[in-house]
Amino acid sequence: MAGEAVLIIDMQAGILAEVPDADALTARLAGLADRARAAGRPVFVIQHEAADLVPGEPDWRLAEPIAPRDGDVLLAKRNADSFIGTDLDKRLRDLDVSRVIVTGLATEFCIDSTCRAALSRGYDLTLVEDGHSTPVEAGDSLLSVESIVARYNQVLSWVDYPDREVSVIPAAAITFG
Repeated sequence: MAGEAVLIIDMQAGILAEVPDADALTARLAGLADRARAAGRPVFVIQHEAADLVPGEPDWRLAEPIAPRDGDVLLAKRNADSFIGTDLDKRLRDLDVSRVIVTGLATEFCIDSTCRAALSRGYDLTLVEDGHSTPVEAGDSLLSVESIVARYNQVLSWVDYPDREVSVIPAAAITFG
């Protein structure tokens, strides 16, 4: 899998504040990104901008362990799909990336949209099973965060795109050979 890139989506203070177990998720993703960098794989850190995520404001800031390192690519987006309105596709193609490893927030919005968009653009997909989550406050949803994450892991593992490989695996099982 030499043509892999890690995408870390929307790991921002204002969203993480409402995510259960945010510190453990952040640590897992930071470790995965470090392993990717050590293996020479590109890491893309994608940061959402919106009415409640204004550049420069505290809620917009990335979690420190996720902040881009030398050689990482930082992209700003304004859509759930990380490809719309960004040069993500061009940058991935310029690096001969054939597989994206998707992580971050929020499962049913930006993670789902970006996964499906990557498949539609011809990329193989690895969704990090324990590498995405969503902010759900009590009473905000009939579903728990755990059930939302589990359901998307299941659904995305069933996705059938001809000539694409889709996998859903835990962060610790991802190796860069």
